[in-house]
Amino acid sequence: MPSSVQDQVFLKIGPVLLGILLALILGLSRYLFPVDDDFCFFSDVRHYESASEYLAFWYQNWAGRWLATLLRYFYYAESSLTTPIWLGPLLLSSAIGGAFLISTAIYGVKAFSSGIGFFIAVVFLLLMSQPRYQLFWAPAGFDYTVGYVVLGAFLASCRGAITGAGGVQGYAFLSGALLFGILATGFSELQALIPPAVAFGLLLLAKDNRLRWGFLTISCSVAASLNLLAPGAQVRKAELGLTVGAGDVLRDMALYGSRFFIITYLPLMLITLIPMFREKVIDLGEMANEALTSRGCWLIVTLVVLFPVFTFGLISWAQGAVATGRTTNLALLLCLATWPIIFFKAKEVIKRTFPINRLLRNSLGILGIVSVLAVNLPYYLRDLTLGRAEAALKNFYQNDSSIKDSELGQAVIWEPLNEPPKSIPTNLVSEDNKYWVNRCIARAYSVKTVQIIDPMKD
Repeated sequence: MPSSVQDQVFLKIGPVLLGILLALILGLSRYLFPVDDDFCFFSDVRHYESASEYLAFWYQNWAGRWLATLLRYFYYAESSLTTPIWLGPLLLSSAIGGAFLISTAIYGVKAFSSGIGFFIAVVFLLLMSQPRYQLFWAPAGFDYTVGYVVLGAFLASCRGAITGAGGVQGYAFLSGALLFGILATGFSELQALIPPAVAFGLLLLAKDNRLRWGFLTISCSVAASLNLLAPGAQVRKAELGLTVGAGDVLRDMALYGSRFFIITYLPLMLITLIPMFREKVIDLGEMANEALTSRGCWLIVTLVVLFPVFTFGLISWAQGAVATGRTTNLALLLCLATWPIIFFKAKEVIKRTFPINRLLRNSLGILGIVSVLAVNLPYYLRDLTLGRAEAALKNFYQNDSSIKDSELGQAVIWEPLNEPPKSIPTNLVSEDNKYWVNRCIARAYSVKTVQIIDPMKD
């Protein structure tokens, strides 16, 4: 099949696959309701007269995610203990928009590269860890998912500044990179590391106009420091009483890093065995190599491969246990987006080819596709078609109505959910009325206590 015809085929397949996923996820977003931390934040924001007071409190006592904290404040200040219908589409569009912008920053918008964003978005939605918190829940969505589109805009602006070097257009893109770089550092601490690292990498690779890249590096570094050096981070760690040794951190980096790479790269490697996909992966890698230079691509490969390992080490040191969920999805997105570069550079190093029977090669490729489809897609389909998401929403409304009919200061029994869905978040109410979720719900509704009674114990 001629290359031009293949390009058209891929450009048609990508939007169709993404459209199917969009229909499923948007269908599930109709059944969202307040969960756990929602009740805590809902009651917390009412203790502060302004967003600045709320921001100052969180900066001093929890984390430096200043932009995510501001988004959370305004969201819950207007909340009425319901989840707005626009939350799911907002988080979903942020994840997809981030994938498109990151792919644009790496591969540009010419020829087949303009369609790679569709495939990155599809694989990301199918492989991401804990999508119920990433795509369907405000607290985690504001801290992580919304930041993807801002980070992608920063990276795309950096590319625009490079290609338009010296001209008015180049400086316009640089101004955009400065703005989006400062905003991107206001989300999760792991994302805050990327703008100064990218700006510094561009400074090292720049041949002229180094002053403007130096200014961008300094600005992004200062903005990231406001997040990373927030006093609340140390306060939180001291309250938890964490004492983690270097051996524990190194063990977590090796163990969880290896598992992450197997889950991420093995399916991609298997899919790339299919000749049609292999040709396009190599074309994209070569295209990026020409635009970003060989040295630039090696820098990308090195940083992207090290980022997940560093992430696990940082989480292990800061929390005493590795959170393998939404905190590592950014690393997953970056690995997916740069796979053609990684494969192309690996192919440069490993000159020897290993012939594989055509039938075996295609079979392994199909196995890779099936493994990607098996991670999240069954939960999306099952919860939507079997009505579990709808049942969960009805259960919440039942409890919401019951608790609102209760008198202030009354002890309330929360009806349990028999078959909770896997793809959207549900409340973790406990039999212990002093459990933090129970206390947050009680505080939000102004009742004395909330608890679940296990019918099996009667």
